Amino acid sequence: MFASFNRPDRRDGAVERGAITMKLPWLAGAATCALIIQMVGTVPARANSLAELWSRPVRATYDSGKSALALEHCIGSAVSDWGAPTVLHGEGVTDIWVGVPFAIRIKDGSTGRTISFTASGAYDDRVARAIRGCL
Repeated sequence: MFASFNRPDRRDGAVERGAITMKLPWLAGAATCALIIQMVGTVPARANSLAELWSRPVRATYDSGKSALALEHCIGSAVSDWGAPTVLHGEGVTDIWVGVPFAIRIKDGSTGRTISFTASGAYDDRVARAIRGCL
């Protein structure tokens, strides 16, 4: 997958990734290939969309008596270190995510809220800690 983004005919050290070209002037030729191979070994499998991410099994579910707004603010603040959180509001449900390595869902219930999440790779423990800190 990543190898197709490396264009060996480019002499300016740029690496093409889809429609995005990243300028890496300190890398050229074989060094660029080595970096890409290292990245492939460390990057967890990620979903391409929020719908694809939610099609995966839920990693954990928690219950809370706090309001949905209080949970949204606390969890959104906790995950903001990883990127700007996006929030999608629905009827009795709120989704929070940063990019697409994980998603958190807050559902309103008759006696409180249920928080569940799904994640890719190394985000499991980090997301679980962020949620538990807000319960």
